[in-house]
Amino acid sequence: MKRIRAYLRITLAWMLSAIGLSALAYVYARASLPAPHIHVRLAPGVDARGREDLERRFELTEGEFREGRTWAYRLENARQRNIAALLDDPRVEDTDGIDPHSLRVADAPGPLAGLRTALLVGFGASTLLFLGAAVRRRENLAASFKATTWTARLWIGVPILVVTAIAVPFVAIGPDDFDEYFTGVTTTKLAITALTHGSWPFWTLDLGLGLPQPLRYHFITHPLSPLCAVSDCQRVLRLVDSLQLLLGAVFMAMLAKRFTGDRLLACAAGVTFCLSSSVVQTMFTDDWAITSVNESTIPILLYAVFAIGDGTDWRRAALWSLVLGGVSGLILSMSFPVTRLAVVGIVALCVPGLRRRLPWLVLAGAVQLLIGGAQVYHILEEFVRTPAAVVRTNHGSFSVAFHLWSTFLRPFFFFSDVSLNWRTVFLGPPFAVAALLAAIVVRDRNARPLQVGLLLGILGYIVPASWLLNINTAVWTYRTELNVFGILLAVYGIHRWTSTPGRELWRHRIVAVQLCWITFAFFPVWYPVFATWVGIDPPGSVRLVSSGLAQDIVRVYDHTPGRVVFAPKAHEALRKPRFNTLGLGMNQLPMLGVPTVSAVVNGITADEIYPIYATLEGEIKAEAATVRSKALLDVLGIRYVIALADETVAPGVREIRRLSDDLRMYENDDAWPEAFFVESLPTDRAPRLLECPHDRFMCADFSRYDFRRRMDPLSIARVYDGLRLTFPPATSPRDIVITQWYRPEWTVTEGRAQVSRAAEQLVGIRVEPGQQAVTVSYRPRLRSRLFFVGLATEFAVVVGIVALVFQSRRRRSDDTLST
Repeated sequence: MKRIRAYLRITLAWMLSAIGLSALAYVYARASLPAPHIHVRLAPGVDARGREDLERRFELTEGEFREGRTWAYRLENARQRNIAALLDDPRVEDTDGIDPHSLRVADAPGPLAGLRTALLVGFGASTLLFLGAAVRRRENLAASFKATTWTARLWIGVPILVVTAIAVPFVAIGPDDFDEYFTGVTTTKLAITALTHGSWPFWTLDLGLGLPQPLRYHFITHPLSPLCAVSDCQRVLRLVDSLQLLLGAVFMAMLAKRFTGDRLLACAAGVTFCLSSSVVQTMFTDDWAITSVNESTIPILLYAVFAIGDGTDWRRAALWSLVLGGVSGLILSMSFPVTRLAVVGIVALCVPGLRRRLPWLVLAGAVQLLIGGAQVYHILEEFVRTPAAVVRTNHGSFSVAFHLWSTFLRPFFFFSDVSLNWRTVFLGPPFAVAALLAAIVVRDRNARPLQVGLLLGILGYIVPASWLLNINTAVWTYRTELNVFGILLAVYGIHRWTSTPGRELWRHRIVAVQLCWITFAFFPVWYPVFATWVGIDPPGSVRLVSSGLAQDIVRVYDHTPGRVVFAPKAHEALRKPRFNTLGLGMNQLPMLGVPTVSAVVNGITADEIYPIYATLEGEIKAEAATVRSKALLDVLGIRYVIALADETVAPGVREIRRLSDDLRMYENDDAWPEAFFVESLPTDRAPRLLECPHDRFMCADFSRYDFRRRMDPLSIARVYDGLRLTFPPATSPRDIVITQWYRPEWTVTEGRAQVSRAAEQLVGIRVEPGQQAVTVSYRPRLRSRLFFVGLATEFAVVVGIVALVFQSRRRRSDDTLST
């Protein structure tokens, strides 16, 4: 009873302190909110002195002249009494932004503005204070910690709280960056839309001139990807990333506890992983959520590797073997994490007891290949199509001094103007020093796998960046191995050193310095995202707003459908991205159902359409000569051209809308349909526009190319992965050209017809006599089989894991009852 009362008093004190701190934070947050904007039109005859007196009396600040007698202000005092007096003042003729009936400003923050921030700060600070008190009185509270379940799990709970603080603003807002949107988000949204409409997810009609799917990064195979059908796909991807980080932090803490048996060090390891550069860079400075998923997966894979050999129960080994194979196969099916998986595989071979573990490791490898085989085949297929002269983008690298600064000094003594760059190693200087000493001094077979993993991470910075067939030349990606294995070596070394009598207190001191140091380094990166989420700061210049120019273009397209292309300067501005704040981003229109020729197509080798500039990285782009060629716009069915004000378009293409100050939308009334009859299928190579800088298909000169088009009636229905064509029957064979990019996997799935290449890069159909309808679809037979085998394997792995977990719990329950 006394213990219950003590816990009630502690809980009450925690609640009261949390409420008090929240109240203080609320007052501060309210004071930090910007004053609302209003417009005031002064009465005739009010001079400068009268205006200044008006501004002082009613607390009008930041005055800005607009037109006539109208001024824009911020109203610092938005109380109703002040507003009523302002409206009644004879010097004010009219106002805008104020409701005269309710006496409220339209964009004034409501009473709940800032409350969310205040509660988070208040309850978070109160929790930290009580945790600090608990650590200070750890000897007296030891019995209480053993007596309750939730306190015994505090070493797991603290990393979970840290992940929550990271994930909430990240999911809601995300970093001020845009890379993942036009790769992982776009391709996943297009694939899920196709699947929900009963089509296969291997082709999209709306990117470029039609394009194989998926792009290089996606999360189509993730169990949460169907949420893209009913929710914002970008936010779903961030949710997936956050959940993966949660699992990664928990498993990192479990790994640390496995090596040390110490809950404090385990808690520090989990928190450090959350605030390391592996997480910070991919979640808060660069929008690379899929990469972050891969990096958060490494602790899960490592724990499974070590847990496979625990005990002699085959069920436990099978469980962790399925976890290892299933999780590694999942990330392999969404990207190309070859280096991550290779490092984990080498470390697995260094774990003691290899002979006992080897069969289960082989099983995990088989499961991994079954789940990720389709993605591997797809990447290799596109790699083979890459011209031999094309190499990977040079990502550049930092000096050794910069890496050492980030590892051992960040954020103190800023090294240079790139000191805020997180594409390097950071696991906190105290842990970095401990990891270095442990790697050199410790001679223990249990630490050998960790030392090997750390060495592999260092080798990644030494070997030539192009060693992996130029697919990945970003040297900084190897920092994750240094972070993960460095954290584990650090806690292992600290545990060994502080286990000596007389050094016990140093463990708490080192952990305290470590947590304070990494928090101090992380806060400046986290706060801008948090401040934007709670409304303290405005959105960044790169964040894509939910509505704007894209919706305007969709409305035009819905009225009269047709392909869209961006002129070269407009394409570059879109790519930067310059129009995100206006609601128009790269690869956004295809997700809204608008076929757009201009696209970023990373992961697809489209060198026949537009020159590819790096291995598995490219784009489809219109040149200045392209948008000036009326014949090319007509043949490819390009109805709309979006260009900057100083760009020239083809004669006969008329301006229909000004999307912004310098962005124009033009309409080509003569655009051909997406499919049309011809006298015979053209097989010659099209000549090239003389002014074009390259010789690919986007520079084809169709004014000198005779399609011999026929005007026979033809109805076109788009079915996501193909087209259904209906027409009156005829007694002789007929030929149809479809302006989708030709790939050998195009197949007739309805009607009698044959598919072949036409006009160099387009799809040709020879329709047999008597046919009234033909459906052509993109059917990559081997890859589609691998894809569906992967999904089936993924489902079987989940079922197997659930069954083994329940069976293990039942056995433990039976053993308990029998004893």
